[in-house]
Amino acid sequence: MKKVEVVEKKRWLSASGVVDRKRQSRKSTARAEMPLPDYVIRRLPNYYRYFESANKAGLGYVTSSDISDALQISVPVIKQDFSYFGGTGVQGSGYNVVYLLDYLKKLCGFVQVKKVVVVSDTELGKALVAVYKAAPYMSVEIKASKDIDSLAEADIVVIDTTKDLTTAEVYEKVIEKGITNIINLTSVHLQGKDNIIIEQNDIELSFLYMVAKINNTEK
Repeated sequence: MKKVEVVEKKRWLSASGVVDRKRQSRKSTARAEMPLPDYVIRRLPNYYRYFESANKAGLGYVTSSDISDALQISVPVIKQDFSYFGGTGVQGSGYNVVYLLDYLKKLCGFVQVKKVVVVSDTELGKALVAVYKAAPYMSVEIKASKDIDSLAEADIVVIDTTKDLTTAEVYEKVIEKGITNIINLTSVHLQGKDNIIIEQNDIELSFLYMVAKINNTEK
């Protein structure tokens, strides 16, 4: 990631170095007010981590090309994504790192504490809790528990392997508690219901894919 030289800004820029929202085009403003598509939301955490790293590196501005090189996302896609939430760069300088870092933090909801419970009795569950408790960009209260009754106040539930209950049984009990945000780490595919949001992260399948990939490329 290279440092971008800051040049003199035009009159229509605010003192912060960000394009004055009042002077943006009507098209950009209208688009910024639209609900974000899921494919854009999925890239927001990547953008946030990038700007967090850029801020730690002391960069004032970064260009679309800088972001593209770091995240392997094309420049047109980056510009299109940023247009959804009004992220307009400074001509000749790029994007204001501090401004967008703060904006993305609020947009992603990292300023509000989320309560996360990992339903697990494995070492993986313990490791997840240890890692995400230490994540600087995550505002979470996370714990591992086998007690389904302790899930009542959770915002997000992560389903891992348990000895006493099957994945389907845990899923049904989680739904009974009124929890709608679930991350599934098991090999059992869960069907979404009504407003239930399920993020499937089958780690076993990832290993199987990697073995198959190696087997079919090293010939």
